Amino acid sequence: IKTGPTSAAGHCLVSSAKRDDRSLVSVVLGADRVVTPEITLTYSFIETAKLFDHGFDDFDRKVLLAADELVGEVGVELSQQQNTVKVHPSEEVERLLPKEMNPKTDVDRTITLTEESVEAPVTKGQVLGQMTLSSGDTVYAVVDLLADEDVSASRLLVFRRDLVEFLQRPAVWIAAGGAVGVVVLLLVLRAVLKSRRRRYSRRSARSGRNTGYRGRRR
Repeated sequence: IKTGPTSAAGHCLVSSAKRDDRSLVSVVLGADRVVTPEITLTYSFIETAKLFDHGFDDFDRKVLLAADELVGEVGVELSQQQNTVKVHPSEEVERLLPKEMNPKTDVDRTITLTEESVEAPVTKGQVLGQMTLSSGDTVYAVVDLLADEDVSASRLLVFRRDLVEFLQRPAVWIAAGGAVGVVVLLLVLRAVLKSRRRRYSRRSARSGRNTGYRGRRR
């Protein structure tokens, strides 16, 4: 692809090679060149050949994660259909790895859910989290985790949830307290009025007895 020396960078070589269905790119910088009466050695070419042999002989492309693999479950609320939904990766992950490396045992899978549980309805393909594939300090991929199926919501459970949330609002309690206060006030006024009417009735009765006409004696 590109070759050439400079005094600062030394002998450099950027090249590509293909073997079977795999293509590799090599970059060598700062290589030496040795000139003798017998032979001239440019180490950028020598190191490039070693890199290509190492890449083709010691590495293979391996699937770290299949797109249809069910990797976990997420809790589901407000559904009478089921209380969990399975998740799978949004795509297949394939990487070039050392031949001795086993993706199942040597690659760490870290699942981060959007929430520990989600509320129904859940739609198939809905993003519910992410999975990170790594080994040591190397991160190979971060993929979304998708719901594997639809999960319908229960109308009864949704209604109960909405009712509880409504009753927990401060404004509702203030309004309810005000309504109770009005009722109590009306009951007090009613009791006071009844008490006054009774006293008035008693006074009228006593007054009638005191002023009654008995007739004149002869």
